Amino acid sequence: MLCCILGSIILFQFIVLPQLKKRIFGFQELRIDSINSIVLYKFKILNLNDSIVLSIDQSKTFVNKWNQSYPVGPVKCIPQYLVKVYLKNHSVRSFTIRENVIKENSGNGFTFYIKKEYFDNLWK
Repeated sequence: MLCCILGSIILFQFIVLPQLKKRIFGFQELRIDSINSIVLYKFKILNLNDSIVLSIDQSKTFVNKWNQSYPVGPVKCIPQYLVKVYLKNHSVRSFTIRENVIKENSGNGFTFYIKKEYFDNLWK
């Protein structure tokens, strides 16, 4: 019985949930091999001059955190950070972060959970 329950949980978490994220929330994964660079900006009203370019390891961690995030719902807020992902095909994906939620700016308004401490630690 316990084996069936554990199997169901694993099936849901690794197969069903990722498909739901894509279909319901319009979630688009990032692929590290398609990225040129990732820049983190500290958001201040009318000033985005404070920025850092993430290292390769930091970029991989960001990609993993984004791809493993889970939906929270629509949230409107003033961002604390802005992340721009510059892709090799010359397009840019932009994300805003507030507290523990991240939202892709070209998405449908749904936010996803990522611990804000991750971005705070990058900034230190």
